[in-house]
Amino acid sequence: TTDQSCFNYLPLTSVTLGAQVTMLPELAFAGSYITSITLPANLEFIAGGAFANTFELEQINIAPGNTHFTMKGDALINTDTKALVHIIPTESESYTIPHGVEILQYSCMWPSFVKELHIPSTVTTIGNWFMYNPYLEKVYLYSKTPATCYEWTWDGLKSENGDYPFTVYVPRGSLSTYKRTQVWNTLPLSEWDIPTDIDNIEAESAVPNTYCHLDGTRLTAPRKGINILRRNDGNSKKVLIKQNINESHVSN
Repeated sequence: TTDQSCFNYLPLTSVTLGAQVTMLPELAFAGSYITSITLPANLEFIAGGAFANTFELEQINIAPGNTHFTMKGDALINTDTKALVHIIPTESESYTIPHGVEILQYSCMWPSFVKELHIPSTVTTIGNWFMYNPYLEKVYLYSKTPATCYEWTWDGLKSENGDYPFTVYVPRGSLSTYKRTQVWNTLPLSEWDIPTDIDNIEAESAVPNTYCHLDGTRLTAPRKGINILRRNDGNSKKVLIKQNINESHVSN
């Protein structure tokens, strides 16, 4: 084991944890300058905020044989608790929490620079200060049942004036439920219609993608011309759709 905040704010870059490390405490690497870290096979638990404020982090490796953690795109997930431990900061304007995640751990998205966040219906708990992001504009929820939030869950997203400069979109028909639920009723809420076509992230089979106009507006299906293809792993690419969708080409 390691002590709380043991590596935070140290000028480290690449770190490989020894085989004897079985857990990382809260804020273990918070504020450090690490660009990559390798987690050992024996690691069983990572406390909230272990990688908070790691702006330079680009890569998380998991040693072969570790059955407690996995990477889904840029997301480090505890497979035992189904908790999102940390998301490597992405340059994409939109990010979708991987389907199947149930807990958004403390500071799991600290920092983040996305303008649009999608939270699937599998998420049932959102921890304190789960996200710090001065650029967030929209949060899309896919569950009509409000997830459990805490007093400081959304505090990392407040403006200097103390308000919330973003809108939370809840599934149509659930607005009154969210307005009656503590913490949620302090946020700017609106309704939206969950997509039912190819961009519905609730589909569990093919893990579909999201297509958008160049201005970020979501499409129910790809359209002829240049589209933004947003994958569920958080990555985005420009896609040229010709008359026949089977002739589409990806532009890097």
